[in-house]
This record gives sequence, C-alpha cells and structure tokens, in this order.
Amino acid sequence: MKYMHIRNHSKDGKLLPHGGFTVAYNINADRTIEFAVAKCSKLDVYNKHRGREIAAGRLLKHKSGTIYLSEAERPVEAVAQAAYMVTNGLRNIPNCRGAYTWQLSLT
Repeated sequence: MKYMHIRNHSKDGKLLPHGGFTVAYNINADRTIEFAVAKCSKLDVYNKHRGREIAAGRLLKHKSGTIYLSEAERPVEAVAQAAYMVTNGLRNIPNCRGAYTWQLSLT
C-alpha cells in the first residue's frame, strides 16, 4: 500500500495548516489501481498520520474506487486526479479532448 498527501496552499504558495486529503492506493498487475480517500475538513488541522489511518482502513474494507489505466497513463498522476474528482463528487474523468479516458467506479 502506498500513500499520497495532497495539501492546500495559499495564493502565494504557502502551505495551509487546514484541509487537504490523504489517498491510500494499490497498483495491481492488471493496470488497475484501487484507492481510498480521507478528506480533512477546512476547519480541521491536517494530520498526516490520521489521514493514513482513515484512508488505509477504507481501502482494506473495500470502501474504495478502481481506476482502469490505459498504457499511456501514469499511475501516480491518475490516482491524484481520481482522488480530486472523488472529493468533489465527480465520477467520470475527462481527458483534454473532452472524451473519457477512464471511468471511476466506486464500490
């Protein structure tokens, strides 16, 4: 299991103590990625350790999503984009031409 921490920054690039999210993910041999997200409220101070606990628990309980990658997609970028989409309530991820390069299925 790997983790990704995505934090909020101010307009001048300074790291903000509140908000953000943690992603736990596994990259499978069949080019699928299972992932789970723990989102920190903008009212709470971000806690890396707690975010890992929550995201890992969700992944292990299969409260997660699955990404189906094409040969050209890079796994870490795909995980970050999918996690962002999940935290904003979106299910389909468009590419630059407006077509859907992969679908996000939440289980």
